[in-house]
Amino acid sequence: MGLHDLRHTFASIALDAGVELKTVSNALGHSTISTTADIYAHVTDWLMRDAADRIDGAVVEVLRRAKRHLS
Repeated sequence: MGLHDLRHTFASIALDAGVELKTVSNALGHSTISTTADIYAHVTDWLMRDAADRIDGAVVEVLRRAKRHLS
């Protein structure tokens, strides 16, 4: 396994673990977070779907509570 492979593995695991993109970008020495996002889009796409699912769940819960409160 070469250095490039280790960097890629680190970044993929860190992003998947929920480490912020800016933090990963800094650790890799990228000048902008867009560079990191472009290279690791496959991970960030999954994280965006996960975030959307979490937000959806939170909205459903808020609506459920509001409905119960208004009843």
